[in-house]
Parts: sequence; C-alpha cells; structure tokens
Amino acid sequence: MSGADREDENPEVDRLRLEFDREKHRDDLEFRYKELSLRELKERRAVWHNPLFLALLAAIIGLLSNATVAWFNGRSQRVLEDKKAEAVRILEALRTGDPDVAAENLTLLVEAGLVSEHAAEIRSYLANRQPGEGARLPATTALPSPSKLFAPFGLSTDSRHCEEYLRYGNPGGTAFCRVGYAFGFNPRRRLADWVIYRLAANRKNPPRPRDGEQWYLDPEIPAAFQAGLDAYSGNEWDRGNLVRRTDATWSEEAYREIWLYSVTAPQHQDLNRGLWSILERATTEAIESGEATELFVIAGPVYGPNTIKNYRNVVDIPDGFFRIAYDPVTDAAAAWVVPNGPIDAGRTPVADRLREFLVSINHVEELTGLDFLNELPDTVEEQLESAKVIPPWLQ
Repeated sequence: MSGADREDENPEVDRLRLEFDREKHRDDLEFRYKELSLRELKERRAVWHNPLFLALLAAIIGLLSNATVAWFNGRSQRVLEDKKAEAVRILEALRTGDPDVAAENLTLLVEAGLVSEHAAEIRSYLANRQPGEGARLPATTALPSPSKLFAPFGLSTDSRHCEEYLRYGNPGGTAFCRVGYAFGFNPRRRLADWVIYRLAANRKNPPRPRDGEQWYLDPEIPAAFQAGLDAYSGNEWDRGNLVRRTDATWSEEAYREIWLYSVTAPQHQDLNRGLWSILERATTEAIESGEATELFVIAGPVYGPNTIKNYRNVVDIPDGFFRIAYDPVTDAAAAWVVPNGPIDAGRTPVADRLREFLVSINHVEELTGLDFLNELPDTVEEQLESAKVIPPWLQ
C-alpha cells in the first residue's frame, strides 16, 4: 500500500480536511453576510435598527448555514438544494426596494407553502411590521437589466379585458387580464392554472415569423414565483405557449404577451410539436373555415401521479394538459385531456387522433379543481359540462 493510500485512509486526515472545508464555508458565509450588511447600510441606515429585520436576515443566514452543515453531515443533496432554494426565494421576495411590496411577497411565499422552516418567524414579522417599515433589499442589485429579464413592454390590464375573457366565468383564483387573454396563476406550481383567450372571424391575420421571438418573465409576478429558462434548458421540455402563437397575431400587443413565462408551461417536445399542435390547429381552422364564428379556448395543466414535482427546484412538470373550446353562438363545448409525454399520433385521419382524448368538462373539473363556464345559466352549464361532445367542426 502506498503512502498516499495510507494517508487517504487515515481518519485524522479526513477529520482535518473536513474541519478545513467547514471553516472555509463559514468564512464564506460570514463574508456574504458582511457584504449584504454594508450594501443595505448604504441604502438606508435606519433599517438596521429594526430588530424584526435583523431577525429575518438571521433566519436567512441560518437557512444557508444549516444547508452547508447538512451537506457535511452526509445528508442528501436534495435537502441541501431545497434549503438553498428556500433561502433564495426569501431573498428574491425582499429585492424590491419597497418594504410594503416585500411584505406582500413574503406573505405570498408563506401562503403558497414555498417556505417551511421559518414560516412561523416570517408570520410573526409580518404581524408586527408597521406600514412603510421593515425588511427589503435594493431592487437594483438583485437582477440583471429589466430589458434582459423582464418584459420590456408595458402591459395593458384594463378591466375591459376581464369583461371580454371572463364573461362566461372565472375558473378560479385571482385573474390577470391582458389584451389577448386572461389567466389564473399558481405561485406554488409557478405556472398558470388556466388561460382563456378568444378566437373570432374578425381576428384572423397571417402568422408572424419566429425571428426575434423571446420569452420574458412577467413583470406583474415576482421573479421568485415564476419558472424561467432554467426549467427548459438542456432537456426534453419545450416552452409550450398556452395561447397558440398564430392565434395572437391579430394584435401587436396580444402577440407580445404570449411570450411571457407566466402563460408558458413545460410540455414534452413530442406533445408540443405533435398532438397538442394538431389540437390547436383544429380550433383555429374551425374559425378559418367558417364552421364556427367565435370560440373561447381555455387551456392549462393537469397534475396527477406522473407529475414531476419540484423539477430542478424550479417547477412542477404537469402530468398532462386540458383544452376546452366553447362556442357561445351555438352553446356547444368540447374538452380534451392529453398526457404530457410521447404520444403516438401517427394514425389518420386527424379527427381520430383528437377523438381519443375527448372528455367531458366535468371530468376536467374533477382533475383540476377548477369551475368552468360558471356564469352561464345553471341548466345550460350542467348540460354542457356533463356530456362528452364531438364538435361539428371536428366531424
């Protein structure tokens, strides 16, 4: 046995090496803490006299420190990553420059279950915080230039958009209403629960080229609650537009809005480029052919036993996707649920591929916990949602 081998098996050498690494990480944490302290002190000295703020920062440092110790104690890498992700979420929630906005972000973190170890301390801090005071970090030091990360264009959130897209009901939760669609967002999943948009004969325009298209984070939702590029790079998951690209070309604003991560979901590349695309074309072609003059399309994720939870500590990858098409002219509706994975869509004709995944709207509601078309008269809603319908334009 060589001297190097004996040294590797010497427990005293291993202990000293471990101690050295631990001290190194402690020094690194202490340096980061001092750097953060100096930066905040320059921005607003008074906040350092707030004991609640100091307690919150101590909790964050504690999370990072505990994660490091957990690694040295041989605990799983997953535990380490979860703790780091939780600390990052708290820091991102504070990076607003405004203590009131930071408090709203922390409240959303707690209510969405995105923090666990220090949820009680955060609740106590929020309960005792005075308006205009408390924890926040400078927004300018947290993120790259807005033009490189967030949507560089203004969003129209006029109430008239809600009146248009939610006229037949809000499926659930707080709605965000834009020029081209309305959607309900799930901060715990970091994806939209549903998106509603309208197809109409007077909204037909040629498709735009893909040159220059770029995804952005939604400026109305904190970055810590959105699944960005990290969820989609180097894997089989496409950035699936929940609003079809060519269905939004009727308006410059509507077209820009579909490239926000808030209305994008991880779709398996085979689904996104295959059956889902076929399903999207079917509703678009119903309008183009004149078989339908107006359709309200509702789409979103379905979670179940095959959901990939906390993928890359960023997002839950859905088990499948639903799509509903409602024709208000004829009071007809159809619904589909498709699995989020490779699907053999090679059979012909196309209608047969889509009929296989037809379901009732009631079935979609059972899977998602949402309530569709709830502004329709009860008798009409019940009739529409209970049947598995093949729409005329698919026959």
